[in-house]
Amino acid sequence: MTMRPISARISLLTCLFTLLYVRPATAHDSWLIADKSVAAEGESVWLSFVTGEVFPYGERATDPRRVASFRVAYRGRSEQITGFAPKDAGLSIRRAFSGVGVHVIGCALKPHLIEMKPEDFTSYLRSERAEAALARVAERDAEGRRPIVEEYSKFAKTIVEVRPCEEMDDGWKTPLGHRLEIIPMSNPCHWKIGQTIEIRVLLDGHPWPDVPVSVGHEGADPAAGDTKASNAQPSDEHTHTYAFITRTDAKGVASIPLERAGHGFIKAHFIRPTDGLGRAAWESFWASLTFRVIGKSDITGELRTLRSACGRLSPGSVIGYRMGIAALRHLGLSAGDDALLVRHLCPMETAYTSMVDGIQIATGASLGRMSLWLDRVENPAQMRTVFINQQTGQTIRFDYRGEWLTRLSITKDAFEVEALSHEAATLPDDLLFAMTSSSTNSSPSSDPSDPPPVLTRR
Repeated sequence: MTMRPISARISLLTCLFTLLYVRPATAHDSWLIADKSVAAEGESVWLSFVTGEVFPYGERATDPRRVASFRVAYRGRSEQITGFAPKDAGLSIRRAFSGVGVHVIGCALKPHLIEMKPEDFTSYLRSERAEAALARVAERDAEGRRPIVEEYSKFAKTIVEVRPCEEMDDGWKTPLGHRLEIIPMSNPCHWKIGQTIEIRVLLDGHPWPDVPVSVGHEGADPAAGDTKASNAQPSDEHTHTYAFITRTDAKGVASIPLERAGHGFIKAHFIRPTDGLGRAAWESFWASLTFRVIGKSDITGELRTLRSACGRLSPGSVIGYRMGIAALRHLGLSAGDDALLVRHLCPMETAYTSMVDGIQIATGASLGRMSLWLDRVENPAQMRTVFINQQTGQTIRFDYRGEWLTRLSITKDAFEVEALSHEAATLPDDLLFAMTSSSTNSSPSSDPSDPPPVLTRR
């Protein structure tokens, strides 16, 4: 009998351990991320299946061999998506969508075995609010000392609307056939802040009651939860934190209030004992749906305008656009008004100078008309943008939040730039900048870092 080399046996043991491993009490969430929820026909969309603790960021890419299905459903047809690869801590691909209407995209992973100590398994069930499963643990594992083997499967979805889309297009409710699946009961691409929406959870194609449903969003603190949400879940060492939690009713339906604009997700999780004939004593299913909530005003058209005018979307141009709109409103002016004069002072870095693009698109002020000035300051802390109504002498000055100036400067990856642009488009004004109104007759600031006053054209 020929003995295998020690190194070969170690490699085999390593492979087995990869397939059957001990998991901590809190499981990671998984999401299918799209860099936009609305696109023009032929426009490319970045798709990435990610797994992590902080939405929407992945911690490391899933092995592509674990993917059972990655496909898109559109108008009764289903097409497999190929060519995805590990990139940006996810399984990613850039895909152009053709055909106006609603496209449902989903990624399903093959079942995977894990092994846990009984106490870790119990803690994990508590963290996921799996009360029915908790009640069965003592019944099935009376000795309480045997390692518990679970087989879990993950399913993630997102929806992209390619416009112009017919108002009656209901492709968003198309099921992909995932073992556990979240079906929206209205078009997620039209969800707005302040609405209460409904989703239905299907298990093997059937509406399923009493399934825990959790809601989260980009920018939430994973350690502290979202204390502004109506029933934000408190945090402890074994518990995920979400903006909103609920359960499905007898018809498998859950109602969810949309309390924050921007990128978000819904997660459902179901665990139950198996028939005991296989290696696993328990099986669990995870499903998620990602979406974007429209703020008090729909910024989709504005983002498309910025992208078209600037060649690509940048968070600086988005912030500049928002400043310009706010300044016109407070100064009582309209775009293109000859009374408007703007001065933008910043370091000569594109992250900061790109704000001028957004200002020009929003207000009509321009360098060529000498109604928009760009001046250098050495320190980002000295950055200011001043808008003046030359007819009334009123000025509006914008000062920037330090955290945002840092993020603008350090964000370089194309995917992250796109994500930050969408975040900048949906956050409240006061999280991006502070706005001060004054008259040109006001006493000058005593702050030595202030730039010289804006000069008015005569």
